[in-house]
Amino acid sequence: MKLKLNDLFLYSLLAVGFCAPVSITAAEIFMIIAFAIWIVFAVRNKISLKDSFSSSMTLPIAVFVVWHFIAALLGIDPMHSVQDFSKAWIILIFFAAMNGYREVYPLRMGAGFYAGGAAFAATYAIVMTIMHRYMGHNMDFRASSFSGSYMHAGGLFMMGVITAAGIVAYRFKNEGSDNTPKYLYLGGFLVISAGLLFTFTRGSWVAALAGLAILCFLTDKRFFLAMLILVSLTGAFAWNTSYMHRLRDSFKLQDGTSQMERVYMWKAGLAMIKDRPLTGIGTGDLEKIYPRYKDPRAVEPNAGHVHNNLMQIAVIDGIPGLAAFLWIFGAFWFHLYRGIQKTNNAVFKYVLIAGFAISVSFFINGFFEYNFFSSQVALAFWYLMGLCMAAIRLEKTGIKNVK
Repeated sequence: MKLKLNDLFLYSLLAVGFCAPVSITAAEIFMIIAFAIWIVFAVRNKISLKDSFSSSMTLPIAVFVVWHFIAALLGIDPMHSVQDFSKAWIILIFFAAMNGYREVYPLRMGAGFYAGGAAFAATYAIVMTIMHRYMGHNMDFRASSFSGSYMHAGGLFMMGVITAAGIVAYRFKNEGSDNTPKYLYLGGFLVISAGLLFTFTRGSWVAALAGLAILCFLTDKRFFLAMLILVSLTGAFAWNTSYMHRLRDSFKLQDGTSQMERVYMWKAGLAMIKDRPLTGIGTGDLEKIYPRYKDPRAVEPNAGHVHNNLMQIAVIDGIPGLAAFLWIFGAFWFHLYRGIQKTNNAVFKYVLIAGFAISVSFFINGFFEYNFFSSQVALAFWYLMGLCMAAIRLEKTGIKNVK
């Protein structure tokens, strides 16, 4: 029974990994199944709550969640804020993944299933772009995920590109003559890259490039040099395309543009923080008071968030909440980088390198978008970080194989 439960737990997590970039509904269903099996498994094997949640990341995550709840209780609409606080439940996938991946090969599968799901969703995005943008001549079309959001798709494909790139780098550096899996994942990387490009989400583009640069630099300096050359040549040849025009428009701060609208949102956010610096306004309540702070030149009459993680967290949770948020990412970077330096296991090393790159890219993307509690994107992020923590846990068990 122990083996069967363990296998069911693993299969459920793999399903979460594949569904995370495809369907938030399906991913949440498999999350619930995984949690139920996890609880039964822990009870049957007398695994304590402390052992299940013990990690180097537990304290900063717990501090943030507790303060997030306190800020909800003290917000401008406590009932609504507490209801919105329930979104924090997706963080549990981090601990489930950390506990569920107990061997090296399943850990590899966990990363591969996410890359596979991202490639599947990106294929849909590519087909829709060809149909609507190039065959239907709708030049305003932006590829989306199955959820219908191009912003979500940008964040999901951003993490998918880095995950696939990490797998490709691992296979080319550590595997022998069997080229089939290498080129399969290389094809997946190209498909996800195209899907990301077609979303026209500039913040995700920039974040993905930053993450890929970090991954290449930590993996092989030759990869890093090759990437710089490739990006430079691509930029030169594509200078007059709609994609480069979109990227260059990021620096045009004119009324009516999305970038100027963000500036007005950030200005309003700073005013809210000044008025409620300690506890913030409470989660989910921005729309209730944004019109009061809105710049007269802003086009959008209201806003559900201010398109910036740092600003949004400070607005809803106050300065202490922002400090806890920064603690989470600081702790991730410290433990992931230290793990990269310490491990002799090739699988663990590449999982941690990709995870480090993903966490940095997620943070960078958060300068332009509120992705920390964007359910589908956040679920994928916590799942991938759980894989990294599983690698760190497995490293401590003294596994000797290097592949």
